Amino acid sequence: MTIKSMGENEENKITRVFPGYFPDNCPPEDSIVTTMEVFHFVKGDISTSDTFVPYKLSKPDRVEPGNECIGCGISVFSSLSKAKKMRSNFPVFRNWKLSKGTLTENCGRIKRTPPGCGSGHMTLWCYEGIVIRNYFELIEEE
Repeated sequence: MTIKSMGENEENKITRVFPGYFPDNCPPEDSIVTTMEVFHFVKGDISTSDTFVPYKLSKPDRVEPGNECIGCGISVFSSLSKAKKMRSNFPVFRNWKLSKGTLTENCGRIKRTPPGCGSGHMTLWCYEGIVIRNYFELIEEE
């Protein structure tokens, strides 16, 4: 996969700190830093989609009390098959496109959420300054 341009030396500006709006102890201690391929639903075009913006910023009224940390992350899936299964189970995603991204150690931290769930759903908490959409590209689906 080709990673799209990350803008003016984005990789060189990584501070590995999280945004100030994250609550204490967020991301969780058991989240990990890794390099991996993930999948994300996109509504519209990657360059303008608000699906790469955490709910804490884009839809704060939809963040449930007690789940503020999850609301600071971005939903991704560990495999294409898991993402497609989610789409078939939830009609809201049927007209959304799928994108594939390769996360690096410079993106942030990730964790399966909810724990023990076999859906392949994960939450990604991005470091401050990361433009995560730049790590993704739309994929052709069969």
